[in-house]
Amino acid sequence: MSVELLLLLAVLFAFLLALAPVINKTREAAELASSTKANQIALETIATNARQSYLLGNGAQLEAKVVFKTDVAMNSAPPLLEMNFSSASVSKTISADLGFELLPLQFALEKGVYRAVFSNSAGKVSAVFSRVEAQPQG
Repeated sequence: MSVELLLLLAVLFAFLLALAPVINKTREAAELASSTKANQIALETIATNARQSYLLGNGAQLEAKVVFKTDVAMNSAPPLLEMNFSSASVSKTISADLGFELLPLQFALEKGVYRAVFSNSAGKVSAVFSRVEAQPQG
């Protein structure tokens, strides 16, 4: 190989090495945005079905498919339903206005696809999650 070609390769590798942190930060930002959007959809699905179960009254039972892109921790602290999760080394909390307690008040779920059953018993709404798939697709 010629010296010029080796010098050109060295410059190319130095340029790529300099871009690596920028590329990594962009990837992490995209991962956080994707996880946040997917978990926001899951939270809204939970809140909507819980509200509908509450409004339908005693004996109401609804079912929904819920997909979590990350492990999550839920906390029902009226009037809010909060979801805590971590993605790309960042912890994040998102919430939905619920207006009543969702039982159980606190629970944690791993990343995956779940079947959620929402039940209203004497005005108390509860949610039971059963894992369908370990890994969400997409």
